[in-house]
Amino acid sequence: MLTIALAALLSLQDDVAKQAARVGEKDSRASFDAVSRLADLAAASRPAVEAAAAKLPDFYRDVLLEELRARERMGGRYPKVRRLSIDAKDQPPLTVFSEINAKHGEALELSFFNRGAAAGAPVTLRIEDASFMEALDAACRQCKAGVMLNGTRLAVNPFQANVGMFSFRHCLVQVTAASRSRKIEFGAGETRSFRLTFQLLWESDAGILRVVKARVTDAVDSGGKAVAALPEPPAEPAPPRKEGDPVVVTNVLQGWNQEEVALEVPPGDTLKRLRGWYDVLMVNETSSFEFASLDKEEKKGDDHYAVEAGRKKEGDQLKLVIRVTPKAGVEAFLKSSVEVRGVWSGSADMPLYLQGRVVESRVEYTLALPTSELAQQVTPDLKSITLRIHRAPFERRIPFEFIDLPVK
Repeated sequence: MLTIALAALLSLQDDVAKQAARVGEKDSRASFDAVSRLADLAAASRPAVEAAAAKLPDFYRDVLLEELRARERMGGRYPKVRRLSIDAKDQPPLTVFSEINAKHGEALELSFFNRGAAAGAPVTLRIEDASFMEALDAACRQCKAGVMLNGTRLAVNPFQANVGMFSFRHCLVQVTAASRSRKIEFGAGETRSFRLTFQLLWESDAGILRVVKARVTDAVDSGGKAVAALPEPPAEPAPPRKEGDPVVVTNVLQGWNQEEVALEVPPGDTLKRLRGWYDVLMVNETSSFEFASLDKEEKKGDDHYAVEAGRKKEGDQLKLVIRVTPKAGVEAFLKSSVEVRGVWSGSADMPLYLQGRVVESRVEYTLALPTSELAQQVTPDLKSITLRIHRAPFERRIPFEFIDLPVK
């Protein structure tokens, strides 16, 4: 028995050493794959992985340590990576994406290929034991396609040409646009910048609630010189509130996100390297309330919230109204993230993006529902909703690194 345990320990140490040896500056994608595998190996031997992390190049060491912190914080909720292999030779893009989709539980929407998209030139793609996002990244780069969030699913868009793509574990970062910018202000001269537009996408089990910010921490031009990030312009001051005005609430989760970062204008046609982090908020504790019928107002609650929901008619407009009374006070509730999903007649559940206002000691959310002036016209009917309030979310960082990013 001791011999078996010793053999397993030595095998684990060999695996850690093997993956750590793959991490370096020459092959970014192989380095991140190795860091991801080291994060998984930490489940069996965290001390061995921590010892290996200390010897890695700075950025990759920070990425691994961030994953170890996330694993410790999330416990059993730390998402496992499911891996797949693709060996396609001279296949149409749709065939390649369909195979990735089939091997990952039909997580992708491929309907854009049926909307007039050309079949595209045949492609050859061979990947072994890759995560879903790595496979999607490789296929998109090969087929010159992009990814977007279409309701609740990731959709491949063959019409979208990205500047750059990066995948790591359950996340995909896209640089959707990059351009030189020139701003002229009378009396203040001109400012030139290189502006990058980022988008973060993730799998549903990644545990991410909300995107906070994208930050570039390291940019190097084609000659090896550092390119500085430009300071953000000061935020516009909020308009003054009048006494008695309701406070607008923006804590309902939005699936789509876009971040812009400005750099000094680099010389040459490429950025040799661009690194940074996405700051995000993660799921912590959740209160969940289901309303199976909205025909009349219904009340539910738990130790944290009292909730009312139902349809309400105001003049000719039909509205969904949700009232949340936090038992710990409104101020603490506004730091939570609210997720609302609804089931419409004839369709699966979809996210609902409601507007909210503070009214006395509660928050009231409303959504205008579709109505028809023509009796013969069929309008979708909201059948039921699920309200989830994610309490005390915690912060986490998602890395990104782009190599040889075009400067246009």
